[in-house]
Amino acid sequence: MATPGPDSRNVDAHSGWLRAVLIAGAMIALIGVLLFIWDASQPRSFGWFAYAPLQTSTLPPTGSFGPFGPSVAAAWGGLLTGLGFVLIAFWAGATVGRRLQQP
Repeated sequence: MATPGPDSRNVDAHSGWLRAVLIAGAMIALIGVLLFIWDASQPRSFGWFAYAPLQTSTLPPTGSFGPFGPSVAAAWGGLLTGLGFVLIAFWAGATVGRRLQQP
C-alpha cells in the first residue's frame, strides 16, 4: 500500500480553499441578485411627469434605475453580483489550471 506523499496533502489543501472560494462567490452573487430583485419590487415615490399624477396612485417599479441614477440597494446588488462572478471565475480558472498541471 502506497503512502501519500507531500504532494497529495498539498492538493487536498488547495481543494479546500478553492471550495471555500466557490461557495463564497456563489453566496455573494446570490445576495447581489436578491438585492436587485428586492430593489426592483419597491414602489417609487419620485419621478418626472408631464402631468400631475393622481393623489391615490403609486408609481410602479420601472427597474432598478430611477431618474436620479441607481438606488443604494441596486448599486450594492451590482457590486456584490460582480464580485461573486469574479470569485466564481477565479475558482474555475484555478480548477482548470490545477487539472492541467496533474500528470
